Amino acid sequence: MRPSSLSRALALALGRRAAAPPALCRGFAGAGAPPLPPLPPPPPLLQQPAAAPTAPPSRSSAPLLILHQPGSSSSSSSSPSSPAAPAFDGLPGNVRAATLALAARLQEAGIPFAVAGAVACNAHGHRRATQDVDVLVPRERLRDAAEALGGRGWRPRFAGAKRSWRDAERGVDVDLLTSGDFPGDGLPKAVAFPFPDADAAVRTALEGVPVLDLVQLVQLKLASAASAPHRGKDAADVRALVAANGLPWAFATELDVSVRAQFVALWKEVEAARSAGLA
Repeated sequence: MRPSSLSRALALALGRRAAAPPALCRGFAGAGAPPLPPLPPPPPLLQQPAAAPTAPPSRSSAPLLILHQPGSSSSSSSSPSSPAAPAFDGLPGNVRAATLALAARLQEAGIPFAVAGAVACNAHGHRRATQDVDVLVPRERLRDAAEALGGRGWRPRFAGAKRSWRDAERGVDVDLLTSGDFPGDGLPKAVAFPFPDADAAVRTALEGVPVLDLVQLVQLKLASAASAPHRGKDAADVRALVAANGLPWAFATELDVSVRAQFVALWKEVEAARSAGLA
């Protein structure tokens, strides 16, 4: 081979070697050279430990509502605690006796029911004067409830009444509410009286009497106040329940969407009063 041809061949070979990928030319040790050893693993401090699997939070792991015993201090930032059982110890003696007698009669007749209205407010910590008892029964059991009361110490407040009764012995009025009806003006709306033995709608008071759950009680009163302006006491009841139970503004998320804005507005009023030292 001529010198010029040899030079060109050598240059061509060197150029190809330089253009080859690193994996194909780890060095010039020759084709028989052993492969380079693999990189060592990273030190322990640089290794990321595998994340332990976490279970999704359970709604039952913490109470949704924070109810405070009567007389205890409360605030919107209270730490979670077990909900207190409703109790009737703040009622006038005759109203408490009438409530327990009415409950015993309905239980004896096998009629599902739940105490509502002002007596339920008292059971949930808002102590206010009342001389009547509101009781929720299934609509299809209204006639049965009326028959259970008639002639047994209760009498209709007017001829033919099935919903309006009077405990003559204790001097207390009794009003029967029915599931599926609407609060306030009675016109159809998003919030209606629930079925009285639904687990989500009723809690049991210390005396063993079913009482409307606080969520149901609050949203029924909000819907009533919004549709019947003359029922201003319903909005006042909600303010008092917020203060008595230290309810946070996030309690609104438990309510029907149609009454959430009303709840937040009343909650702000309670907080403003508390900040001003008026509550």
